Amino acid sequence: QGSPGYLTQSDVLAVLGNSATVRSDTFKIRSYGDAVDKAGKIIARAYCEAVVQRTPEFVDPQDKADKEISTLSSAANQKFGRRFSILSVRWLSPGEI
Repeated sequence: QGSPGYLTQSDVLAVLGNSATVRSDTFKIRSYGDAVDKAGKIIARAYCEAVVQRTPEFVDPQDKADKEISTLSSAANQKFGRRFSILSVRWLSPGEI
């Protein structure tokens, strides 16, 4: 192990890294909002959580998912990038924050 003829994981990834394809990422976004009266006093507060997934596809299907960013032909894809899908949304109680 570690000898010049030994192949390590980093050796393989160094070669494959430039040709890796895009992947999907799933994550949670938590948010809240306040409703205030004219005096600025908070009269209501709401919390929510969304599970969002970034997909390999671009916003505009004109460009294929495996196309290099530098060669995109769609202005929307150049500006906004990959498509996001909302998988679920739920309201939270203050105790869940």
